[in-house]
Amino acid sequence: MIIHHITTINQPRFQLGFVACNILCEKIKNPNAEQQTVLMETELVIRESTSAIR
Repeated sequence: MIIHHITTINQPRFQLGFVACNILCEKIKNPNAEQQTVLMETELVIRESTSAIR
């Protein structure tokens, strides 16, 4: 049996949950608070499921 590990995106899960919780708490305190956009870094983890274009 051949197993190929799939290419994935690594996301900062702890930071994502922490920031989401803070935004939710702020929205509960102030329902008229402006909508926020948060950009977090991700990492492409290239594994065997990705090959070079030839």
